[in-house]
Amino acid sequence: MKLKAGIVSEPGNIINVLDFTQSKIETYHNYIEWDPDHGQISHREIIKVSTSSADKSMFQDISNAFKEFEDNTVSNTVPSAVIDNVWDLPKYSRNQNNLTDYIKEQLWVSSITIEAVKDKARKLGFLSGELNKYWINTANGGKVLFSIKIDGNAVIIDLIEARDSDNNTVPFNVSDIGTYQFDIPSNIRGATAAFARFGFSVKIRSGKVTIINCDSKGNCKQIPSPNQNE
Repeated sequence: MKLKAGIVSEPGNIINVLDFTQSKIETYHNYIEWDPDHGQISHREIIKVSTSSADKSMFQDISNAFKEFEDNTVSNTVPSAVIDNVWDLPKYSRNQNNLTDYIKEQLWVSSITIEAVKDKARKLGFLSGELNKYWINTANGGKVLFSIKIDGNAVIIDLIEARDSDNNTVPFNVSDIGTYQFDIPSNIRGATAAFARFGFSVKIRSGKVTIINCDSKGNCKQIPSPNQNE
């Protein structure tokens, strides 16, 4: 079973295992026997038990909300006023914040709020971790993969991956920078600005971008290093 979340809730030593991939919940009892003479645990066993109707209902509410949220997200395009091109995201925290705020505030479903999802998940015993991942389209033809996470009392939207309309993977870190070829001029301009924010100079040639890194002494090298046939 591919688990999207595994959690332990202390009250009653009940363990709820949540699988949002298959919309499935299983419940186990953490059974403990104590040695009265030594005050130590003499036996421990994890026993599968029936999930309570209340927990089933809360889990179903969350699962239904995620399905509705996914449908809304797939059919939605982020307005250009929020983010025009995914190349505006690297090293530009304001644009990243604008996108995560839009996802959190504008796209949540009407049947259940994101805060209610968090509260129900916590009642099931989920305290911290990832709940699910989704793709959302952007105005310039790109798309962004994000996850919904719970961290204590906070709900976090985490941007995981971005792809532009040429299907290039947009780097969020310097170590992710690769070799790129563009067919759409706006992607070249957006990428050039993004590379500049990383501190790289860029040369554009026949739809390809060559990223050059120069140190203070003027020694330059291509990032990443070219293959022999390039």
